[in-house]
Amino acid sequence: MGAVDGGRKARTGNAPIAVVSQTQALVRTPLAHQYTEELEKTFLEGLNMLYVAFTRPRHRLYAISRRPKPTKSSASRSAEAEMPPSEQAKTIAELLHRYLLSTEQWDDERTAYVLADAQHRVPAVKDAAATTGNWQLHNLTSTPWEERLRLRRHANTVFDFDDQQIQREWSRKLHYALRRTILASDVERVATHLVAEGLVSTKERPALLTLLSRTVQNPQLAHYFSREVSAETEREILVGGVPRQEYKPDRIVFEPTVGPAPGRVTLLDFRIPPPEPQHRRLLQQYGGLFQQLGYQDIQHVLYYFDSEEVMVF
Repeated sequence: MGAVDGGRKARTGNAPIAVVSQTQALVRTPLAHQYTEELEKTFLEGLNMLYVAFTRPRHRLYAISRRPKPTKSSASRSAEAEMPPSEQAKTIAELLHRYLLSTEQWDDERTAYVLADAQHRVPAVKDAAATTGNWQLHNLTSTPWEERLRLRRHANTVFDFDDQQIQREWSRKLHYALRRTILASDVERVATHLVAEGLVSTKERPALLTLLSRTVQNPQLAHYFSREVSAETEREILVGGVPRQEYKPDRIVFEPTVGPAPGRVTLLDFRIPPPEPQHRRLLQQYGGLFQQLGYQDIQHVLYYFDSEEVMVF
């Protein structure tokens, strides 16, 4: 296979790529399948564009197309005008031409056709609602669907499957909201997102805002929700040769300017009371990973909902 350059045929036997012209001659080469597939894709793209163009206009539409090339199957122009070709249309121009042939509108001497005339009338926008024979139900006995939907979508948030028991609902929702809160100013946005996701109802939103604001403004926690620090939520650390840990602290706060380089790191976990030794142990184990990363100043903070107890160690 060669590439034509300046009228001379260059040898491309050792070249990794050869540029060929996309002509019908490719049908007689091993590239026939790819050539046919490209033609079909191009035709479908044009057909899709034609559909979009013909269905979007509101007032008028002008379609400009070229005259299709005469086919060898047609004995003459008069025969072509009398009967549409039996072969499949290969271009949009042929498709439009055959439509005019099938509707007996085609004329060799004409260059413009009016397919639809609204007589300068624009359809009015229907503002009035259609009348129906529906009956309005005032009393309907059913189970609240919102609770079922929230339970289905957020089962991992509402339930603690390790203990197989439902946790205190507000503490779980507050815990979920704190995972998404980077700065104290984010509480409004986070509450809105939880309502949009169906985890919190519109009626519950004010109560969630109150609890969330009180938590991020806690004197012992406010610093970790300020712009003075860099915070990440549920960050995972992978260490070679160590099994992957499923546990991740709820919040990791970095203070590069505090303590010896690379600075201080604070691990925060939000828990449901009562305090348990495992809460402290998991946090300290995760702190050990930061020691392997070179951190010397590592601080651990446990915050318990309901009691609002803060443990720093």
